[in-house]
Amino acid sequence: MANKDIRDSASKSENDLLFVLVSYIRDNNLGPGEKLPPIRTLAQVWNVSPSVVRSVLIKASLVGFIEMVQGSGCFVKNIELSSMTVMFTLLFKTTMILQNSQFINLYEIKAAVEAAMFRTAARTRTTEEVYKLKNILIEMNKVEKEDDNNIKIALDDNFHITIARMTRNPLYETLVTSTQLLLREDRLGNGPSVGYIERHIKLYEAIRDGDEEAAEKLGKTHSDSRRKLLTSLDGYMD
Repeated sequence: MANKDIRDSASKSENDLLFVLVSYIRDNNLGPGEKLPPIRTLAQVWNVSPSVVRSVLIKASLVGFIEMVQGSGCFVKNIELSSMTVMFTLLFKTTMILQNSQFINLYEIKAAVEAAMFRTAARTRTTEEVYKLKNILIEMNKVEKEDDNNIKIALDDNFHITIARMTRNPLYETLVTSTQLLLREDRLGNGPSVGYIERHIKLYEAIRDGDEEAAEKLGKTHSDSRRKLLTSLDGYMD
């Protein structure tokens, strides 16, 4: 596999390295299913620590253009739509200093997008998709009392992205994935807000029952508690 011009990445941020990774995949004509070099190899090529590479790959997996398979390595997925997600996310990241006021603004955008998305999902969902959403909700309930926010946030991401896919509109998935990624720092640091399981149950029930009005209303208020917390902390809650 060719090592094509990614040696100048030393000192770059993880977000910079996401761009480098996208370029590497494209420059080396790696298609879906092809394997990336091992983490240690990328660490040497990029002149960064393996932990930085691992973090970059986790982000790349979150936005959907690679798949991490435990014990096997990292594999390329379809990069076209997911690379647009990366660019969308990093554009906002580089033009904003994500302090409390910016987080509040992002939650406002999230509420507007999700209100329309939840309404559409309530109309277009299939029985199989509702079943999948229910299983995610079951897993969320199992880990509610655990301390690991990474697990909780990953399940929340999966829940929202599953709903986005129900709409049959790929732009919803792009917007939701980008927003969730931008808010990840806040969500990891503060953890899920009080009552988040109950809110997700109500949302699941509205979508399951095809109740478009209830789903839309829940979208508008889904992040209210986070926004109130943010406001209470000098411009800083779900």
